[in-house]
Amino acid sequence: MRFTGHLLIWSLATLLLHIVLQEFILPKEWAFRAAYRAHALLWALTIAEHKILLRLKKSNADMIGMAYLAGAMLKSAAGFLYLLPLLLHVDERTRPVALWFFLPFFSSLIFQAIQAVGIVRSVS
Repeated sequence: MRFTGHLLIWSLATLLLHIVLQEFILPKEWAFRAAYRAHALLWALTIAEHKILLRLKKSNADMIGMAYLAGAMLKSAAGFLYLLPLLLHVDERTRPVALWFFLPFFSSLIFQAIQAVGIVRSVS
């Protein structure tokens, strides 16, 4: 339950930052509601990756770092597939959506790295 609580707080903080930037700081032309789907996609991938890391902790703790890197690569591939339709038809309206993807993407990578370090430390 500890991981879920931390993930929820981290995700809500990232989403709040996203909303504040989009609504109050950046130009209104950059507002694109579909960009919020990236948060849900990365949240689900982070949960799946964490479950894999916990299973590796029990069976083969030496592979936790490699599993984290593999998860980061899978998130990158999922992000590419998510953005592919937008990247194929780039214009002034879709370019910000691609940029908006990277806020939750890097946030989820940082969160998962912190969690992976915690798992490694608990094994040692």
